[in-house]
Amino acid sequence: MKPNFKNTHLAVEELLREPPAVPVPETPYLGPATVAAVSHKQVELDHPGGRCTARIAVAQSYAPVVGDTMLAISRGTEWYVIDLLEGSGTTTFTAPGDIEFHAPRGRIEMLAKEGVFRAAAVKQARGVRPESQAQVRRHRPRDRECRQAAR
Repeated sequence: MKPNFKNTHLAVEELLREPPAVPVPETPYLGPATVAAVSHKQVELDHPGGRCTARIAVAQSYAPVVGDTMLAISRGTEWYVIDLLEGSGTTTFTAPGDIEFHAPRGRIEMLAKEGVFRAAAVKQARGVRPESQAQVRRHRPRDRECRQAAR
């Protein structure tokens, strides 16, 4: 039995002009993505499915740079950066008041390839220029383990 279609060419032409209103969801993604560009609180990411714009949603105050590898997640057309996998940007800790580090049963270590800088506040003295009001000491990693960890 032959199907009975009327005005088939008109229906196809109408579909070509106006696609169905039902949105087609993108496949969810969770995995690495490379930063291609950075703007205020968003990044352009290259991922296996192409390129997208993602909101930065990391807990720490990390400033991504082009070339970083981030952990990205998507649902539909919304993309988010949720962690750093490998990067070279700057992480900044800022507090409106004092910051205290406590290690009641251990020690606190700071390691860096280029050394660690320590600034100690100095009371202002007469005749001392403002830029010389802090004493800065540079500590270089001395032992082999410290140098290897900083690489």
